[in-house]
Amino acid sequence: MVLGLGLWAVYLATLSPAFPPDDSPETIAAAVTLGIQHPPGYPLPALLGHCAYLVLPLGGPAWRINLLSALLAVATALLGAGLAWRLTPAAELGKRSARSTPSWATGRAVAALFTALSLGLGATLWQQATEAKGGIYLLNLALGFGLWHAALSAWQGSLRATRAAGLLAGLMLAGHFLSAALWLGPLGLALAWGAWKGKVRGWPMACALALPGLALYLYLPLRAAQWPLLDLGHPANWAQFLWVLGRDGYTQAGLGPAGEIAAEQLGLWWSDLWTGWAWALPLLAVAGWASLWHRRRAEAVWMGALALLGVWAGAVHNQTPADNRWLCLLFTLPGTVLLAPLAGLGLAALCSVPLPRPWPAWGLALALALPLGAAALHFNAENRSGDYAGWDFAHDLCLGLPKDALYLAEGDYHTLPLLYVQAVEGRRPDVLSVLDALSGEPWYQAVLRRRDPGLLEPDPGPPDSAAPSLARLNGGRRPLAVGPFSAWLSPSTLAPWPLRQRGLARETGPSLPGERPDLAAAWAARNPPREAADLEPVEAALLPWYSVALVQDGNERLALGRPAQALVDYLRALERPGDLPRAGVYFNCGQASEALKDSGQAMAYYRQALGVDASFSAATARIGALLADQAKAEARTPAHIQAVIRQADAIAAGGHHDDQALAFYGQVLAQGYASAGLWRNVGVLRLRNGQAQGAVEAFQAGLKLSPGDPTLAQYLGAAKAALHSK
Repeated sequence: MVLGLGLWAVYLATLSPAFPPDDSPETIAAAVTLGIQHPPGYPLPALLGHCAYLVLPLGGPAWRINLLSALLAVATALLGAGLAWRLTPAAELGKRSARSTPSWATGRAVAALFTALSLGLGATLWQQATEAKGGIYLLNLALGFGLWHAALSAWQGSLRATRAAGLLAGLMLAGHFLSAALWLGPLGLALAWGAWKGKVRGWPMACALALPGLALYLYLPLRAAQWPLLDLGHPANWAQFLWVLGRDGYTQAGLGPAGEIAAEQLGLWWSDLWTGWAWALPLLAVAGWASLWHRRRAEAVWMGALALLGVWAGAVHNQTPADNRWLCLLFTLPGTVLLAPLAGLGLAALCSVPLPRPWPAWGLALALALPLGAAALHFNAENRSGDYAGWDFAHDLCLGLPKDALYLAEGDYHTLPLLYVQAVEGRRPDVLSVLDALSGEPWYQAVLRRRDPGLLEPDPGPPDSAAPSLARLNGGRRPLAVGPFSAWLSPSTLAPWPLRQRGLARETGPSLPGERPDLAAAWAARNPPREAADLEPVEAALLPWYSVALVQDGNERLALGRPAQALVDYLRALERPGDLPRAGVYFNCGQASEALKDSGQAMAYYRQALGVDASFSAATARIGALLADQAKAEARTPAHIQAVIRQADAIAAGGHHDDQALAFYGQVLAQGYASAGLWRNVGVLRLRNGQAQGAVEAFQAGLKLSPGDPTLAQYLGAAKAALHSK
């Protein structure tokens, strides 16, 4: 219980509040709206996620489904620890320490503690615990460890355990069935062999109890008949149902060993094993397997076979794309997680070595130190508590898309966030999102036609011909927008139509005018090099485009008479990395500030623009105009007020009668004639006379009239320093 609560606290502290740019928005939307995910559909995760969405009382939809992933990660770690506990003999620490050691410091405790922490805090599993997509993998891992427990009990003659094994097997197949097959094959053979030997009873009933889990796949055609908004497969008939189950034409990796790819993936897996999981995990796993071989050979054979099969299938037989090699770490999880209980057994076996003094306490210390030390090193890498990358992408994309747009994009990362916004939040229902890789599939064309009955469809075929045909056929019906990356929709395939940047997307069409002569058009109407997508993670390729979108949206909001919102966009863009023309963005900030009647802040932004580009003539002209306006305003100040100000300035310059100067300034302020310069003079006099608190208040009042004034800011810092030194 304590272990579970500790892991739960870690996951809560690092849980993503939204979603990254991966399949997580699809997983969340499927859970909230009971949609159909990409093949094989994942019926059990969708239904379980829907229950979590309805039952969990706190947070938004994304946070609730992420929370379910964290719960499943805790269950995986505890069930794995339970497996290590069962496989470790009670007297593992040896006779020498049996009497002098408390019961909690047994070899079982060492094995279980190390297994739970190395599993729960392992880099790959921890990452999956903080996002919605990871719940699909974690659900199968938790069910898989449960199946291990049931299989061990079934081998001991438990009829109830045999039946539970059948039920768990069916549920595993209703989730991520490819990873389920890696465990079910060897464990199924083990149970069949046990039934042949007469040790396992009730296997016909176990087979029958697998059917309820498999029956969950009926959810897919039943839901497809209702045409949900999220429908990536539409298994409404038998042929399409088999297409979904077979993942035909919808996979991120090829199959079959390839030397260079396998070597690279094995290298990634081996590196992650040493750096992302508990240190010495491979060595301890070997020791644990040897210990298990001497005591329980059947279990050693099946655990070793499962671990090797999982690693071989994920890192050797599976060929991930060059820009997504890290996916092999997910595909090898069914094998990698079995190393944790084996390593726990190895650590417990090492603790049983006879020494001059018993050392079970050292075993417990190592069981804590190894996984916790490794976790401390990659804590920041797994911390998703401030990660809004995918959520930002979706909402920034919505801001730039034209009304009633037909949006075509390549890849899940550029379409699924928009589907989340539409299905879960109900935003931008006018946009028809098209995953151009599926544009030539007849079932997908039927799904699109359901949302737009007038859609003109291309002939079925590969996306390199179907996607441009779909765009050309419908270019005169509704505005067209192309996503950030597309191999099939480019200036060459869409020529002679122009491309105009609109935030993260590019607008195109036969009736589109040429480029607009605004700030963004000069530098943002280009594709980032596709090599940028090879950088990992995906955010590295998308972050510069967030800045593009924000500046473009700021320009449009400023033109629509919403300067406050425009200023927020500009400032957010300046905070992000990207190849921004910063002088131009600062100039636009000044324009927005002027629209807000804040000439002091506008002048500060224009000065920042000149600081970036001293030849920015437009900024120089605006500063001159604002100074002229300021001089006119001062000229309109009554003569007697100007006389008082001049008298106060002269007294202050003498440096001997500051109290009289402050009194004159006070008279001017009392009559409502305030300026940033006047408050600056008041603050300087107060600071010179030891009135630090009054000086701080004066400089702050001046900054309200002229935000960003560097002189006032410098004086304010000095006043605060003087105040704190008292």
